[in-house]
Amino acid sequence: MELVSKKNTLLALSAILVVAYGYMAIRLNQGKPKVPNDTFQQEVSQMQNQSNSTEPESIEKDLDNTDFSDLDKELQNIDQELNSAQ
Repeated sequence: MELVSKKNTLLALSAILVVAYGYMAIRLNQGKPKVPNDTFQQEVSQMQNQSNSTEPESIEKDLDNTDFSDLDKELQNIDQELNSAQ
């Protein structure tokens, strides 16, 4: 009889922990700012609007109009996370 009581207590504690972890995950996820899709779509469409010409002037113009400033942004974040874990 005591084994059944311990099993029920353990099951109840497990259920409470699962609910608590789920609640915390939802609350933490709500606080993160989301990247607007409009900005992302504008960047993608701008990259797709490159000329089909093979002339050096056209290629240079396409390169000048392409924004590479955030190209390695995620790489820097990954490096920071890896360095902090060590």
